Amino acid sequence: MRTFSLARLVRLIRLHAPTRSRWSQARRLVLRANGERDARGYSAARVLYEEALQVAPDVPRLRIQYAHMLKEAGDYTAAEPLYRSVAAELPDDPDIAIQLGHFYKVAGRPDEAEAAYRRAVELRPGWVEAQEELVRVRSFVPEKGEAQDVDRLLPELLPSEAPPVPERMREGFFVRRLGATQARTRGGYRRVLRGIEAIHGFIVSTAELTELTLLADGKALHRTALEPTLRLGDGQTKYVFNLWHDFSDLAQGPTQIELRASRSRGSDLVHRQLIDVAPALLPADWEGSDAIVGPLPSGGTIEEWVNRLPSMMRMAERGVLPRQPRAILVQRADQLGDLICSVPALQRLRELFPAARLVLLATPGNADLARSFPMLDDVVVADFPEGADGRRTMSLEKQEELRKTLAGYRFDVAIDLGETAGSRPLLHLSGAPFLYGFKDREFPWLSAGFELNTHDLGNRQEAAAVPHKLLAMVEGLAAIAGQPPMVLRRDDLDPAILGRFGIAAGEHYAVLHTGARLAYSRWPGFADLARLLLERTDLKVVVMGEEALAGAADDPRLITLTGRMAFDEFDALLQYCALLVGNDSGPKHLAALRGVPVISLHMARLNWSEWGQASGLVMSRRVPCAGCGISTRGEECGKQWACIRHISPEEVFDAASRLL
Repeated sequence: MRTFSLARLVRLIRLHAPTRSRWSQARRLVLRANGERDARGYSAARVLYEEALQVAPDVPRLRIQYAHMLKEAGDYTAAEPLYRSVAAELPDDPDIAIQLGHFYKVAGRPDEAEAAYRRAVELRPGWVEAQEELVRVRSFVPEKGEAQDVDRLLPELLPSEAPPVPERMREGFFVRRLGATQARTRGGYRRVLRGIEAIHGFIVSTAELTELTLLADGKALHRTALEPTLRLGDGQTKYVFNLWHDFSDLAQGPTQIELRASRSRGSDLVHRQLIDVAPALLPADWEGSDAIVGPLPSGGTIEEWVNRLPSMMRMAERGVLPRQPRAILVQRADQLGDLICSVPALQRLRELFPAARLVLLATPGNADLARSFPMLDDVVVADFPEGADGRRTMSLEKQEELRKTLAGYRFDVAIDLGETAGSRPLLHLSGAPFLYGFKDREFPWLSAGFELNTHDLGNRQEAAAVPHKLLAMVEGLAAIAGQPPMVLRRDDLDPAILGRFGIAAGEHYAVLHTGARLAYSRWPGFADLARLLLERTDLKVVVMGEEALAGAADDPRLITLTGRMAFDEFDALLQYCALLVGNDSGPKHLAALRGVPVISLHMARLNWSEWGQASGLVMSRRVPCAGCGISTRGEECGKQWACIRHISPEEVFDAASRLL
């Protein structure tokens, strides 16, 4: 049987094919070559591109494709003249310049690659890909006398080119929040709805949307009209929704939640999600959370009731632990070496919580060693054997027995010092409200998690000693338990600097900082607060912001400062004031660092406990959608920023009176 090379077979097919124009033949060959190229059949693609070039040798981009295939085959000698000929024919084409740069980079000729990439940037200023390639190749080639350092310049830090036209989004639901928490249920780990919750997100549609319906197991619970929020272009519209609903009347357990958006044409848009309905949480039991708003009294809507609630006024000094722990359980349900490596961590826990009862959960083989540790108050032995498959297991009877034993201690905190996942579920048996362990991404029910990884550069394995890692974990717990605020005042700031603002030495004044990076996070009540301070106190009032305060009182004690000032002047205004009231922005943190009484007006986009300043008072509002993390443009709120807008000036003045 006679065989043919692929090249000869292509030639025979072309010779015996019906007569066509050479452009038609070339196009047919190019389409086949493109298919082979996309399937990584570079050898076949090279032959097909070569055949196409013989038919249409004057097409520059066809020569580039053929050159690419030669480059993939490592035939740089044959590829280079093709690249250079095209670059000469199309000297002002940035795509050709960058392709020439890629060729020289792969061919190991970085100087020529740099020149080609530089040409691409010149031809298309701001082209991120070309800039990144230029930085990479420049970093790789050291200057004369310098050591090679591929990280000397960093392409990921380059400024972006002009924002691209937004891509067309898929139509349908983008649900940001449907069950804010994830919990352990009989059906596994699922999102949970408890009492009054927010269902929050947006819908993208080309057809007009008229109404959104919330259903649970097929029963309609809530209907609301949909209004366009943002025109996205290409005929698409964004519709934001933020439903506040009380799920207390639903039967507890798994529930099919459905969101149905009615369209003016075409079928409805639908989102379905299986969640669990659980008992409502009470604000009194979760004082730190603004997302828990409590049971709805009879009469009125949730919106009306929530917007009438008093604002929250909390001391800024805080910790994550529910209270100073009285009893702490530490799990080390594994091998002898694991327990010995845990001794420094156990000793540090005793130093941090000297009044707490410290109890260790250990396996039978380690019980006697554990009882010899002086820092422990008690040892609980758990039958938690390792099976042939490497998993540690515990029968249902033993689990119930251990649960009853641990319940008697009434633990406030339970800690698993094991880094592997096998013992983490045992924390559920402790009864403690605060659970702490490694790898909280794998265990979303943990109250807090710890992650620390070091790397041996030779093999990427862990490099830190186990005792050091466990000690760092305990120090992490100490940090989130609560620390006294740091005060760092400046002795080099002369208060006489305030004279240029009309403030005499020793004169008492309050600063109202009205600005914030996100415009929608700015509290709208500063003008009324300024009026109250001027009427009811003898303070001067300094208003600092990006623009003059509209509606502020006409009073000689009112000082309005706009625009930028020298940092020392700004710092002095904060350090020597009697009070600062500001949005959740940088100046409130600086004032707290200088030891000034501070009131922060905190929007619920992020938790007050995360970004509140170190001292003073934080004011916020309880809303079901607290912690929404909406976009920086702010159009995804859906409730007109109720969490900041409904803090009243009278409430802020009352808080100021406490601090003054």
